Amino acid sequence: LNSAHQAPSAIRGLKWLVPTLLAPRSDGTVTSPLMFSCLPELLSMTLPSIDPSDTFKTMYGLAFYHSLLNIVSIPDEDDSKKKKISLNHVYHAPLDRFELVNDDDDDKKNKIADDIEERAASSLREWAPEFLRRVLVLFDSYSERSKSGGFNAQMDTSQSFMVIRAFKVFFQVTGPKMTMSMLSILRKNLLPSGGIRPLVNATSDVKALVACIAAVRPKETLETFLPSALKILLQEEQSSNS
Repeated sequence: LNSAHQAPSAIRGLKWLVPTLLAPRSDGTVTSPLMFSCLPELLSMTLPSIDPSDTFKTMYGLAFYHSLLNIVSIPDEDDSKKKKISLNHVYHAPLDRFELVNDDDDDKKNKIADDIEERAASSLREWAPEFLRRVLVLFDSYSERSKSGGFNAQMDTSQSFMVIRAFKVFFQVTGPKMTMSMLSILRKNLLPSGGIRPLVNATSDVKALVACIAAVRPKETLETFLPSALKILLQEEQSSNS
């Protein structure tokens, strides 16, 4: 992951390993706890894959996150305090019917497992806002995208598809409080207090991103964006009339 030339291939490999090494078996046990224990490092080391200067690496990173978020969720911090975090708690909602089996009742080993699980949940909460910010930086780079059509245009379209596909799952598995913090980040970036409106070259992707969060939290999304949107429309109408 630290090698510029090998990182895309490594991330692509991780995408295929997720279903094998992290998804639960039919009896509820995890195929390999190894990947779960490495999750904090994997999230941190793959964040740079969202890179405006490298479309291939970005798409591989997005594919990895999409694969991961189809299995794990991003629990709110309060949820962690209400009850002990477990692999079962961090799994994506459709998998929460699994009761994970621990064949060893040794207290020391159970304590180690608890620490790993709590660390994974915490790392997911830390990763989520950074992932969103990196995608917004990616959107900001769209002003430099190729307008020549052909292969470059196809790459742009593929990247946009991968971004929105990842965020559809992202917001479905994010806890309510975490979702509100994501809305706060979007509001600060999309509705600044003055000056030129940001991301004017990424309106299609921004619209799709907001639609992803609105599909999960429609009331909160309307409350966040509708007043400002109406204000902008009113200002433009007054400006055109004058």
